[in-house]
Amino acid sequence: RRGLLPQAMLDAGEVLAGFTGRTGGGIDQIQIVCAAMLADGSYGAPLPFRDAYGGFGGGAAGMQTCDRNSRMAAGRVALVSENNMVGGVQFHCVDRNGNVTGKILFGGSGTASPAGVIYRNCPTFGSCDNGAAADYRCHDESFTGIRVRFDTAVRGIGFLCDIRNPPAPPPKL
Repeated sequence: RRGLLPQAMLDAGEVLAGFTGRTGGGIDQIQIVCAAMLADGSYGAPLPFRDAYGGFGGGAAGMQTCDRNSRMAAGRVALVSENNMVGGVQFHCVDRNGNVTGKILFGGSGTASPAGVIYRNCPTFGSCDNGAAADYRCHDESFTGIRVRFDTAVRGIGFLCDIRNPPAPPPKL
């Protein structure tokens, strides 16, 4: 498959929690990972969501997700130096009160190591030998989906935002 995915939008009550797929010099394939919002405001176990987009190059990359008590917030997408594929994505995870709990990195060796150590002595993610970068933030909302341009690799990623509220607690009997 190739083309522009109109959108991969999560079901009501779910938020974007991370990614899985295949990586090499960049992101060859990406699949979003979601987590359900629970009645107490926490998040359920992260699970891969529907289809993966891109090719079969690189190697299998494990799920990179926020912990169970947080969701993805502000982040950055960086292209490889040739600007012809996505090199990596990096996001901050926040708890239900908006406090930063950590960061996740999903990308190829051309961007950073799996442990988040930047190659080529780059001071920040998406700098130095990397190509163009874009920052994303959902003010007072949650990341709820992606738009992907792909063929044999992931060529571009955009993020969708929407309001997500936890479900009502069950009625007391």
